[in-house]
Amino acid sequence: MKVARLAAPGSAPEPTSRRGSPASATSCGFSARSARRAILKATDLCATEPARAAQRLADRGLTARYDYAFQTLSENGYKRREYDAEDTVRFYALRLRDVGLIKSTPQKIIADGTDWRFLNELKSELKA
Repeated sequence: MKVARLAAPGSAPEPTSRRGSPASATSCGFSARSARRAILKATDLCATEPARAAQRLADRGLTARYDYAFQTLSENGYKRREYDAEDTVRFYALRLRDVGLIKSTPQKIIADGTDWRFLNELKSELKA
């Protein structure tokens, strides 16, 4: 990990990390993949089996009351599998372009800045 050094006046500081770049996603791919996989599996558990998820929260002491956790997870309308990630990126890219925050078209952002291979692989894994 690089440490930021004080920059001379008028020069740019040295970057402290590479987060957000495609190179960083491939260089530490295993840890990023396992973290994303764990998050997606946990959201699937909460959406499909709220009683089991609430019991695990209560057993680990993360919530004092099982019934509150169960009610919250049961009423949760979040269904990740019903949403298309590409449509979501397209929607928000259009909004950001409308207000002038970005100049690229949504198609260019999707073509240049997205890689759905991991997500498609994970979807097929979770179906099994």
